[in-house]
Amino acid sequence: MLAAADVLSLHTPLTAETENLIDARALESMPDGSYLVNASRGGLVDEAALLEALDSGKLAGAMLDVLAEEPAPADHPLVNHPSAIVTPHTAYRSDASLREYIALPARNVIAVLRGTEPETSLRVPAAAN
Repeated sequence: MLAAADVLSLHTPLTAETENLIDARALESMPDGSYLVNASRGGLVDEAALLEALDSGKLAGAMLDVLAEEPAPADHPLVNHPSAIVTPHTAYRSDASLREYIALPARNVIAVLRGTEPETSLRVPAAAN
């Protein structure tokens, strides 16, 4: 899949299995001039390998809504890299998303109180089981 990805967009949780999922080997597998987008979690991408791929021109660019360290230090090499766009984990923010951020939990509470299924699943802590 990576060999055919002109744009790779990550949307996965960070777990022990996904940490550094996109490493030097994965980046090398991507086509020359491709792009990486991480709108998910810091730690999915080996940042040193990404920096090398950007510096060498292997990747044309990276768009990162998260880095492994948040907030990123001002001197982080990806923050000011000419081929990277880094946002402080706020790329989702819009008027619509902010309204939904408040409305969805409220609708879920109302559904549960009415005895119906909420729109999104509820997580019950393991200790409560």
